[in-house]
Amino acid sequence: MALTPAVAPQAIIVSGLGVGLGYAGALAGLTAVTFIIGDNSSQEAFLPTALLFLIFAIPCFLFVRDKRLDVDRKVSTESISSRGYATQLWRTLQDTRKVPGLFTFLVANFFYSDALNTVIIAMSIYSTEVIGFDRPLTVLAPAIIAAVVGAWVFGFVTDRLTAKISLVISLVMWVGVFLAAMFITDRFIFQWLIAPLAGIALGSTWTAARTMMIELSPPAKLGEYMGIYNLTGKFSAVLGPFLWGTTLLLLDPAQYGQFAYQVAIGTLLMMVVIGLVIHLRTPNIERQRASTLTQ
Repeated sequence: MALTPAVAPQAIIVSGLGVGLGYAGALAGLTAVTFIIGDNSSQEAFLPTALLFLIFAIPCFLFVRDKRLDVDRKVSTESISSRGYATQLWRTLQDTRKVPGLFTFLVANFFYSDALNTVIIAMSIYSTEVIGFDRPLTVLAPAIIAAVVGAWVFGFVTDRLTAKISLVISLVMWVGVFLAAMFITDRFIFQWLIAPLAGIALGSTWTAARTMMIELSPPAKLGEYMGIYNLTGKFSAVLGPFLWGTTLLLLDPAQYGQFAYQVAIGTLLMMVVIGLVIHLRTPNIERQRASTLTQ
């Protein structure tokens, strides 16, 4: 993501396009791997997935050239040790507090990313165990297609409004998705309304959040701060499934049935609401500052 401002003339719109193409690739990869492995064990999907990832990454390695910033990059021996990494990580976290709104944004991102990373994993389980679909792809396909459209469209929405407002819209959509998923189990409504809305919310959230991260970060430290942004996402990717799994462990679906899954979704809803409330305290970056990223 830190590469986008360096190679794209319109970083915000291209950010949305990039997220959308990413989900299009996910759908294409899922379809290709399913065709390759057929009805075999899902464990056999790892090798063809890795090979496809490598093949489609080659054009970026060969043809994409980024611009180098004129920044002093002195690297000490200590900085490349494990202790040096930990020290630098702590310094970077401390530095984010000096940038107006950045630390607040990262905290908000941690909470709503917790829910988003979990729903990617949980949707297939929920769609088969609660809604009653035979194949998760039946629900995932409309959601992924909607994510492609949502990411692309919200590239323009973010450019016209602001990243903060676009992200508020996306998180409000997530609140609606989780509330609907908790109480609506009709197959048609779930497949053609809830799942596509979740896809639109997913694509638009990443587009707006990444754009806002670019806007808030000083250009000279964009790569460093994007690393922290991705790190918070990885931590939330661990916490989210842990909360989901713990909820279902305490409320055994075999005993509590659909109620167990409703409570589990409620934990995701809670995370989104917390993230939304914190996000409302972040600054609303005007287009003038964002336009400097496209020059």
